[in-house]
Amino acid sequence: MTKKTYHHGDLKNALIRAGIDILAREGVGGLSLRKVARNAGVSHTAPYAHFADKQALIAAISTNGHEKYIAGSRASWSSIPATHCGSSSRRPGRMPSLALRSPITFGSPFRGW
Repeated sequence: MTKKTYHHGDLKNALIRAGIDILAREGVGGLSLRKVARNAGVSHTAPYAHFADKQALIAAISTNGHEKYIAGSRASWSSIPATHCGSSSRRPGRMPSLALRSPITFGSPFRGW
């Protein structure tokens, strides 16, 4: 039987995505670098090329969520005409959709992991 392996230039982001998937299914208690490696299809030592430990992976997941939050906020606010910036009647609507699509990614910057 041939073992399926994962190899390309974006291992760090693949590990972050695998970590987000595990967090969504199992919570922080189910997260481990070994499990992330298995889900990404790499050796159990591969994550250590990018993350010193589980906390470093969690920090990267949190940073990823924060970056998506900022990008979504900018996109939402840039879609509002300048004449409406002071108006409370027009509020950005994209952030709730990010929260619904990916609650782990959206909430990770605000959690105390």
